[in-house]
Amino acid sequence: MSGTALDGVEGVVAEISGSFLQTQINVLGFGRFSYPPELRQQLSILLEGKCVDASMICRLHRTLGTFWGKTAQQIFMHCGTAATKLDFVACHGQTVSHLPQENATWQIGDFGCVAAHTGCITIGDFRTSDSAYGGTGSPIVPYAEFVLISHPCKNRVLLNIGGISSVTVLPKGQNEKEVLNFDLGPGCVLIDGLVNLLSGGTQTFDFNGFMAERGKIQKKWLDELLNRDAFLILPPPKTTIRDHYNTTLAKKLLSQGHSRRFCDEDIVATITAYTVNCIIDQLKRFVFSRFSVDELIVSGGGANNQFLIRLLSSQLPLPISPWKKLGLTFSAAEKESVAMVVLGNEFLNSHYNNLPALTGASGRVIMGKLAQPSDWVL
Repeated sequence: MSGTALDGVEGVVAEISGSFLQTQINVLGFGRFSYPPELRQQLSILLEGKCVDASMICRLHRTLGTFWGKTAQQIFMHCGTAATKLDFVACHGQTVSHLPQENATWQIGDFGCVAAHTGCITIGDFRTSDSAYGGTGSPIVPYAEFVLISHPCKNRVLLNIGGISSVTVLPKGQNEKEVLNFDLGPGCVLIDGLVNLLSGGTQTFDFNGFMAERGKIQKKWLDELLNRDAFLILPPPKTTIRDHYNTTLAKKLLSQGHSRRFCDEDIVATITAYTVNCIIDQLKRFVFSRFSVDELIVSGGGANNQFLIRLLSSQLPLPISPWKKLGLTFSAAEKESVAMVVLGNEFLNSHYNNLPALTGASGRVIMGKLAQPSDWVL
């Protein structure tokens, strides 16, 4: 799995059996590998819609596929698993453009290269199959969340704070048509962008929220930012990538903060509070007003920002439940990689793996495309 935060790629080795609500999964190991700085920079340029030529995209497409294939080999070795023992690899791809209103989405990264380097059947390019049937191609992780985490008697809310923050509501009864998922606004993308700019590229995130902790939240500026954010008033389902919350906005916010004579720590603290307030606003507006929530579980990179989590907890009407309370064999950090395994498994079982109620597709779709390896490995 590789997400919009552009922090790299992560993966699991897992045993999986069954399909749909009978799916059973046991994670054997997990690995995370950062993108090299130059690759991350090139992806950021592409993701933010800046003018690039086709040759650059072509090179990135192959570079990513090769990087993932070699990374997969390292994950196998780290877990003590030989690639010859694996049945398949499932690979998300790197999203570089997402146009939900036009039923178009684009993930690059040649998973044919993944198959060549691992010697394994590789399934990838999940989103485009949903888009072909009139869907937005997103979200796709909630399918796995529904299969693995929904409960017959509890309303569960899964809050993910990645580059962008999102929420999945799993109503009790395990009815897939009632699952709700939408983006809430910024996750860590603006905080990361600010820290990267302020450090001259030597830091890519606010470790444990220590920088924000030393600052003061500028309430008047915070209120102005919230009042100007048009995304917050849009009703779900809704999705955003980095078409608004991006490095360009981070630069603009940094300039605004400095023009008001705020110190660097104040700016990071205020934008962290802005992120939290966007999350709270959307939960109150679109989730708590409709559902009596039994459990609220937080995951994603933002869950490691202690300052952010303290702010969030102080404004929530219910406590945050620890991930381990779910009794799963995988951690919150492993969830999205596990979701790729589930999607790949459904594909190989010829079972649909989208949620039309969320994506707007005309019906149930088997998402994914297959790359067959040769009988030798690079």
